Amino acid sequence: MVDFNKQKARKEITQELTQLEKQREIVIEETRKWVRGWNAEQREMVFWILEEEIRDDNLLLSTKKKLSLPKVKTSEIETGEDNG
Repeated sequence: MVDFNKQKARKEITQELTQLEKQREIVIEETRKWVRGWNAEQREMVFWILEEEIRDDNLLLSTKKKLSLPKVKTSEIETGEDNG
């Protein structure tokens, strides 16, 4: 019975993922059609803005990595020792 439930759950998850992928493809195509309706100057402006946003996001991520504290194992916190 447990195997049947697991198989059923896997099938449902696979169907949901397939549906999400189809929705994603539809949204991408609709967005492409929408953007194609813009003139070259509008596209260039949006492209420039997106490049800037991505650059800012990458800077933010690299800054977070530099400022993040080292990860400590819970066993080190409890005992003060490194168990390797």
